[in-house]
Amino acid sequence: MFSTKYSSFYIITFSFIIILIAPFLLQDGMFMDGEQYACVAKNLANNKGSFWLPIVNDTWIMQDSPYFLEHPPLFYNIESMAFRVFGNSMYSERLFCLLMAFANTFVIHRIWKLITEKNETTKHLSWLPILLWIIIPICFWAFQHNMIEILLSVFTLLSILFALKALLKTKQLITNLVLSGLFIFAAFLTKGLPGLFPLATIPLFYIITKNITLRQTLTYTIAIISIPILCYFLIICLSQDAKQGLQFYISERLLNRVYTTATTNYRLYILAELIAELILPVALTLVLVSFARKKTNADEIQKNDKQYALLFLSLGLCGSLPMMATMVQKNFYFVASLPFFALALAFISYNYVAQLINILSNKSSKKIKISAYTFLALSILFSILQIGKTRRDSEKLNDIKYLGGYLKNESIVSVDNDAYFDWSFQFYIYRKYAINLDPRNRHRTYIIAKTDTSERLLKDYQKVDLPLTQFKLYKQK
Repeated sequence: MFSTKYSSFYIITFSFIIILIAPFLLQDGMFMDGEQYACVAKNLANNKGSFWLPIVNDTWIMQDSPYFLEHPPLFYNIESMAFRVFGNSMYSERLFCLLMAFANTFVIHRIWKLITEKNETTKHLSWLPILLWIIIPICFWAFQHNMIEILLSVFTLLSILFALKALLKTKQLITNLVLSGLFIFAAFLTKGLPGLFPLATIPLFYIITKNITLRQTLTYTIAIISIPILCYFLIICLSQDAKQGLQFYISERLLNRVYTTATTNYRLYILAELIAELILPVALTLVLVSFARKKTNADEIQKNDKQYALLFLSLGLCGSLPMMATMVQKNFYFVASLPFFALALAFISYNYVAQLINILSNKSSKKIKISAYTFLALSILFSILQIGKTRRDSEKLNDIKYLGGYLKNESIVSVDNDAYFDWSFQFYIYRKYAINLDPRNRHRTYIIAKTDTSERLLKDYQKVDLPLTQFKLYKQK
């Protein structure tokens, strides 16, 4: 993967991946969505639910459906493999997140190597776009919290990798076009419409480089588009469950949410968030280029590099800015577009960085290597020291520990509405203890309340003495 001169920088980059992700994965507590997805994946691993019709728990109802159809189902099914291999430990989904980080890293490396393989110096700089990518705050946050975008990013990267292979290596043209289309379909089955932006790769390549003809552009693009369309119609024709699940997602979740649910009242919110998230890699790029220009005689950016920088910048914008068409916007939605912004910045700066490394290697090669290995060791040690700690929802998780221990023989308990709609509480207690919360039946042996529940409701119950801070537990008299 790298030569001796660049090995220290690969180690430093690997250390950044570890320090930004692993310590948080080794602690308890997770963003609500990620905990929810872990519940679904765990159920699938334990043969509860099916590929197309997964379930989050036994009491879930959304738009009159008991199935978890918030998104297409591929993410949960792939994550369920981690549960099949590692069991039901809280670390199963966390190991999956770390594997996804390395999978993204590897595909970014392959894209860089594909484009730069003829340049002996440049091809050993694949750590640069990886570093610029992993330091984006919302990027490493997504890996810390088991977000769907961490797998979506793998598939979009793979689709663009094979599209570029079709353009740059003509020997396996059809194979590469088919693989690109298949990975676009996999991206669609992971997150829906946000996974389709790699379809712009070949038209953008034509517009920016003019290295292919218009006829080739149209032919290749149609070939790639036809693959996911064909796969979609084959699946819904062959599987009634697939038809039910995907049609529910499109009609009830995708279209209905776009028109009825807003997460922001500011249409340019996603653009503002994107700019904010890219401040750190852009600032690092400017510092490196500025410092290198003072210390070296590096050449100006070559035309070919400018073209690839523009290509990846355009792909990044295609993967993020279309979200402005709806008022349903959250900053982690554009995580799959971030590798392409990092690649664009790397093509702008790599020549300056290479010259700077030459100077540093001649003067301080041994010091750099020692620093790299020290950073790696400290990253691993710091991560290990986080085992057993809690990073968020500590009071809630403490309550759940007592509730789970007391209710270990119960599979379903009653709750008041506030406890049920505390989604993180609901998913934590199901993920950890397989306890379902039922807000409809208030006559079970136990009831958990988050607020002061009416005396009428609790007239046949007595409070259980547990050291709880956010919740109360009652038992039938």
